[in-house]
Amino acid sequence: MNRVWPVLLVLFVAAACSDRTPGQLPAADAATAAAARVAIAAANQSWAEASKRGDAQAIGNLITEDATTMGVDGNDFVGRAAMVATTAKNMAARTVDLVESHIVTDSIEVHGDFAYEIGHDINIRRPKGAPAAAPDTARSRYITFWRKGSDGTWRASRDFTVPTPKPAK
Repeated sequence: MNRVWPVLLVLFVAAACSDRTPGQLPAADAATAAAARVAIAAANQSWAEASKRGDAQAIGNLITEDATTMGVDGNDFVGRAAMVATTAKNMAARTVDLVESHIVTDSIEVHGDFAYEIGHDINIRRPKGAPAAAPDTARSRYITFWRKGSDGTWRASRDFTVPTPKPAK
């Protein structure tokens, strides 16, 4: 026990001499994290726009080759090709037109070339071919893991999205 006190004293002195507050990143790390957040926000915007257009290939360009999307039914889609094929099939089977799509980041943490994001999305839709119909809103929550590629592009590598129930009226 007597050997622990000198070690603790050194740690406390080192912490007291630090010029950063707890949780604060060094300037270079903070700049890298800020750039990642901007790039991921842009990717989310592109994803929302591609969803609205029904462009599965554009969504495929936003994920890694080895991406995994975990389904709420227990079925996973592994790989970009599987994701594009499944997304195209689902988009073709839509019974609604997507009027608006918003992806909202609630929190994001960046660790070097990796990041994880928690958020929600809001999709406003109408029955297909019925532009005068009252809109309906679908919501979901998600967690997405991002990886920065060797080309400097951030792409989604793992995703799990869960629909949320409609709010009570």
